[in-house]
Amino acid sequence: MTETCIAESPETLRIQQRPFSKADVVERVTAGEQLVCLTERAANGTEIRSAAATASTIPIQRQYFETTREPDSSIEIRGLVDVLAQRLDSLRG
Repeated sequence: MTETCIAESPETLRIQQRPFSKADVVERVTAGEQLVCLTERAANGTEIRSAAATASTIPIQRQYFETTREPDSSIEIRGLVDVLAQRLDSLRG
């Protein structure tokens, strides 16, 4: 029963429908594209979800995030260094 609930959860279905897999993005980065992060944030700034992306995948990924985002949330695109710096700052308190 637990496996069925997990398999049918909205988040699992959303993950399964992503336009690019992590492997797709890794392949593009290995070929020389710059890695960036696409993030959905709640109105209070809390991260809801994020995805690795490249310049060539951003348009499709952003459209997917826009059509599946939560009400009142926002979508942002940031460089990996900025994202890592923000996460390290939040860990330091």
